[in-house]
Amino acid sequence: SDSSDIEQLDNSQQESLSTSESTNSNIQEKCFKRKQRQWNIKEKLDAVALFDKNKSKRKTTAMNGCTSAQLRNWIKNKEILINMYKQKKI
Repeated sequence: SDSSDIEQLDNSQQESLSTSESTNSNIQEKCFKRKQRQWNIKEKLDAVALFDKNKSKRKTTAMNGCTSAQLRNWIKNKEILINMYKQKKI
């Protein structure tokens, strides 16, 4: 009886291991499949301008499809973005 209990326990551990491995590979596949969105300087500045106008990060991120972290960084680097945009136009 003890040996069959041990076998059952061992089998259930192996099953849970295999499901966690397949779940892991699914997560990794999703991570690698999605290409990161690239935002150009004008798009970033447009988002910052929209935020300056409506003063709502939540509305701005919803309208632009960017994350709040991205918007925060763009607001923080506003001057740098403006300078880069001016240099690009020259």
